[in-house]
Amino acid sequence: MPQPQTLQVARALILPFTVVLAWLVLNTHYTAHVLGACAVVFVGFVVGVWGEVEPSALGIVFGVASSVTTALHAIVIKRSLAVVEDQTLVLAYYNNVLSMVYLLPVVVLAEFPALTNALTGNVSATFVCGTLVAVRTECMMAYGSATSLTLPDTFVVVSAISHSVD
Repeated sequence: MPQPQTLQVARALILPFTVVLAWLVLNTHYTAHVLGACAVVFVGFVVGVWGEVEPSALGIVFGVASSVTTALHAIVIKRSLAVVEDQTLVLAYYNNVLSMVYLLPVVVLAEFPALTNALTGNVSATFVCGTLVAVRTECMMAYGSATSLTLPDTFVVVSAISHSVD
């Protein structure tokens, strides 16, 4: 299992990946100060990974993948805002509705036994608490996306929850 420290260090690459991908996809040009900041972040990544006693290759891979997908998400949001006339709440609404439609079959198929137990009255405290935490976390993430905030502590929260449920 990757160590959270390695994953968090690799997730710090969101800024450089966002700048590079925005340049490639959106043809955005940045100042030398922004490029210098990206260089500092990259050097911090290298120092952070080398500074660990046992750096996790899996943590680095997942952290870099997370940074790339988060950067791509920011670019998609930037392009999508033009479609909804820069109204972030409208975009968040569309995002939530489409996510619900897309994920509903997945949730029903993957969670069918737990849903069956819940509907027949065999509700465990773990199921109820896990559902409430998941809904609350999703609401916070949706609000963060709508207001263009980043949530670097999401991994820490999800990691803590997964360890408490196990």
